[in-house]
Amino acid sequence: MGLTAGDRAWLATQRLPLALVFNAHGNGLGITRSLGTYGIPVAVLSPHRDLATESRYGRWLQSPGYSSAHFIPFLEQIGEALPQPGVLYPLQDHLVELCVIHRQSLSRYYHLSLPTHRTLKALADKGELLTTAQAVGVDTPTSWIGGPLPADFPLPAIVKPLAQRPEFKARYGQTVLRFSRRRELEAKLEQMEPFRPLTQAFIPGDEARLWTYGAAFLKGLPLAEYTGRKLIQYPPGAGDAAVAESVWEPSVAAAGRRLLRSVNYSGMAQVEFKVDPEGTLRLLEVNPRAWSWNSLPTASGSNLSLALYAALLNKRLPSELRTQREEHLRWRYGRLWLLATLRLLLEGHPSGRVLALGRGRAINAILAKGDWGPLRIYLPQIVKTILGEFALKARNFQPR
Repeated sequence: MGLTAGDRAWLATQRLPLALVFNAHGNGLGITRSLGTYGIPVAVLSPHRDLATESRYGRWLQSPGYSSAHFIPFLEQIGEALPQPGVLYPLQDHLVELCVIHRQSLSRYYHLSLPTHRTLKALADKGELLTTAQAVGVDTPTSWIGGPLPADFPLPAIVKPLAQRPEFKARYGQTVLRFSRRRELEAKLEQMEPFRPLTQAFIPGDEARLWTYGAAFLKGLPLAEYTGRKLIQYPPGAGDAAVAESVWEPSVAAAGRRLLRSVNYSGMAQVEFKVDPEGTLRLLEVNPRAWSWNSLPTASGSNLSLALYAALLNKRLPSELRTQREEHLRWRYGRLWLLATLRLLLEGHPSGRVLALGRGRAINAILAKGDWGPLRIYLPQIVKTILGEFALKARNFQPR
């Protein structure tokens, strides 16, 4: 699969450096709008139609699969057709890693804001991340790697592989497993040894204790910053945000900034924390890319993707476009919000409190005035979600 004649003609007419967004789902839609609203030309690379491919702010270039051996050559084809270097926005962990591996060839065609291979490993390998965090005074959950579990290790505990391994999820059904019984945990740890399991004390508390530091960095310097928190996630325990809220929290910003500076980070990133019952902020993980609710920072005043684009072109973004101003603005992803609300109500949570989580000033994750194209993809997803949930409930229904 290669560029069409129409694609090549369009690429050749771009007067501004082209932004290339790959992953066309919700996070790609957020980046596309954050750039396209300000007149930046955006190409959305995806092998099939998705939310971002339908936005009026971008042009869909049908690409090979992201895991295909043809994807990097496709990026090079685009680079050769451009009149000037573009800017890359890889929006999945393995896509960031792929661009890091091919940095040398891609640098011929693009302005790159990527972590080094060493930096990526320091953040992606959870064992190295623990060491990095401890070296700069960022607290982490009680953790254990390899060998017999200490007798006094606190329960409940969660287990995940040190490095992302698709086979782990394929085998166990999820990327993070939770255990309350020591005997079951120890038996599973022995079974999981090939995955290099990391065991951590589970931090109790609801989603409102989950905080995010989001930022755009270039060579260890922050260009724009944001903090906010989840209010509801789905599935519960280790899911995606259904409702998130913009709240500037200096302690979250300070910890996230310190961590990314220590590894001389470049690119967009999300640093996730959880506040434990004693009030200590503890690091959970780092995503070396934009995350699903990246449109909330933009709506709150801190346009991370635009700040990165400007810096790579040696331009400074006005402070009003890189400073978080809107407090308590919410972001709602309707499909997950519906599922999470149903789950909480069925579990017996007070309806007033559950429904209040979705109220207030808010932006929609998918719908935006003047950009209704993604609705073509989104409506069938909602119908499929509702039918799937009812089918699941019907299968599991047991009469009293």
